[in-house]
Amino acid sequence: MQSLRARSSIASMSDNIAPVLHDFIIDIDDLVEHPKNARQGDVGAISQSLEAHGQYDPIKYRAETMEIVVGNHRWKAAKALGWTEVAAIPLDIDAEEALLILLNDNRSSDLASYDEPLLIETLKGLPDLSGSGFTGDDLDDLIAQNGEWVSDMDDAEISEATSGTDGSFKITFDEHDREEVREAITNAIDGIESARLL
Repeated sequence: MQSLRARSSIASMSDNIAPVLHDFIIDIDDLVEHPKNARQGDVGAISQSLEAHGQYDPIKYRAETMEIVVGNHRWKAAKALGWTEVAAIPLDIDAEEALLILLNDNRSSDLASYDEPLLIETLKGLPDLSGSGFTGDDLDDLIAQNGEWVSDMDDAEISEATSGTDGSFKITFDEHDREEVREAITNAIDGIESARLL
C-alpha cells in the first residue's frame, strides 16, 4: 500500500528531490511499471540527469493500482541509482484513461523536434555540457548537420591545412545561404567526378 511520508520524517532521499515535491514522496517500491508501456527509454541518460539535478518532475501513477502512467523510466533510473523514495502524484483515473495518457505522453515526445541552430548556439554557450544530456560528439553532429564542418584539429591546424595539401576544410555560413552553399558544394563535387572520368 502507498506510504506517503510526513514532511518531518523525510531526511534520507529528500536531498535528491526538489523541495516543492516533498509532499509527494513515497517509497519507490510502492510503484510498479505499467504493464503496457511499450516505450524503451534511455535509463542511463535519465540516471545521469537524476544524479546531476535530482528529481524535479514527479512521476504520475494510477492510484487504484499504483501502476506508473508517466515516468516509468524515471522510476527505473531512480531504482538503478539505489534511491528508496521518489516523488509521485496519484491520479484518480480508470485503466483505459491511464493507458491513453501513457500512450499520448510517449507519442507527443516522439513528435517533438528542435530549433537546431538555437540548440547549437545554446550548447556552445555552456561552459561545460555535463548535466545537459548532450555530449561533445552530439554537438559536433548537430553542427555538421547544420552546415558547419568541424574537424578535431585546432584553429591553427585548420588554417594551415586549408592552404595545405591534405584536403582539410571548414565551411561556415549563415542559415539564409544554406541552399546557395549546398548548390556550390554539389557543383564542385560534380566537377571533381567529371574530371576523374576524363
